Amino acid sequence: MANNSNPLFLQVFLRGGADGLTFVPPTMDTEYTGRRNRTVLTPPGSGGTYQPPVGPPVSTDALPLVTNPDFGLSPALGDVKTLFLENKAIFVQACGGDDDGRSHFMQQDFVERGETSANQSTTATGNGWLGRHLASTPVTGTPMRALSLTTNPILSLRGAPSTTTTDPDGLAFPSPPASLGSTRGATLQTLYGLIPVAGASQQIIDAFANDETSIGELANVNFQRTPAAGTPTYPAGPFGAALKQVADIVDYQSGASVPNPLEIATIDYGGWDTHDSQGVFNVPNDNRMYGLMKDLNDGLFAFVRDMESQSIVREVVIFVLTEFGRTTDENTNLGTDHGRGGLAILLGSAGKIQSQHHQKVLAPNWSGLPNQGLDLDVATEFRDIQYDILDKVLCNPNPGAILHSGVAGSGYTHTPLNLLV
Repeated sequence: MANNSNPLFLQVFLRGGADGLTFVPPTMDTEYTGRRNRTVLTPPGSGGTYQPPVGPPVSTDALPLVTNPDFGLSPALGDVKTLFLENKAIFVQACGGDDDGRSHFMQQDFVERGETSANQSTTATGNGWLGRHLASTPVTGTPMRALSLTTNPILSLRGAPSTTTTDPDGLAFPSPPASLGSTRGATLQTLYGLIPVAGASQQIIDAFANDETSIGELANVNFQRTPAAGTPTYPAGPFGAALKQVADIVDYQSGASVPNPLEIATIDYGGWDTHDSQGVFNVPNDNRMYGLMKDLNDGLFAFVRDMESQSIVREVVIFVLTEFGRTTDENTNLGTDHGRGGLAILLGSAGKIQSQHHQKVLAPNWSGLPNQGLDLDVATEFRDIQYDILDKVLCNPNPGAILHSGVAGSGYTHTPLNLLV
């Protein structure tokens, strides 16, 4: 059961297959610089530059990660580096599943279900890994346990009631015609009360009860809240707005001592499918991925600092993930194509990252790009990260059952990572 002592879990899905080798480049690997041209970052402090067609030269140097000399960090992620140095972030390089497909839709499906192609005819449920968690840990009443700030319901939450909206401030039952003689909400309550409480019908009733609770609770949230003085400004745009809305909800629930506060929030961030003109440097009109990473950096940093500045008695853990990585080689269109191993980032409140992973890039058995083909081999199974989240953040009593660990035909047996406290 969720309570104010359990962390809030925020999932940020980078849709499109983000290039992990641009986020956390292996700058000391000569094979990396040999395989890429306009999408390569030079070693920290090396004085690398790029001369764009218009304007002055720009630096191509990565930011240093002193405790991880094999890797650097994109200059767009300077604030995330600050969190890294505060022991509040882990970069997981070469993360993925056991399926080598290249379809966005199929690989997103696998990650969100916490299952892969091996599950298709055996243990697959069709529900999401977070939905299975919620269904396996029922609570009293109908609190707003999960909120998806997305246009459409996401698969991760399928299998349990959740609220999906891009406008939590405006979520409400529309005013009914005067001829109804009652509020539309009251009318719907009456209609749903007539449904037999059995089977699928009960799921409909639960979904309505969840939405009714969410609408009532969100109506009390001050979405015009001004963060505390000194808190970084949230970036303009949908991503920054969604993060601010999550913080507004947590602020209200903490102040009102809501007994079963929000457990899970999810945000989608699209645009990472960079087949052409990837744009990894801060160059006007040619900074596509740099701009995406900078917006991600600014939003995450503002959210973490906002949460830290409030009188909130809950911690937070953020899981930034993508469906797959991209090829180790740059293509002829100055971009990269669908690959395998990608990047995941875990960010958390002070004390949530295990001490042995402080200021570390998790890249098990990293042997450099000379030993890789066109794809970056998967070194860390994404379900092992999901297992840690289920265990340490969501306090699920049986994470292995949620992810079918060790079940015949599941294709997955848990390997402990111990990333989180």
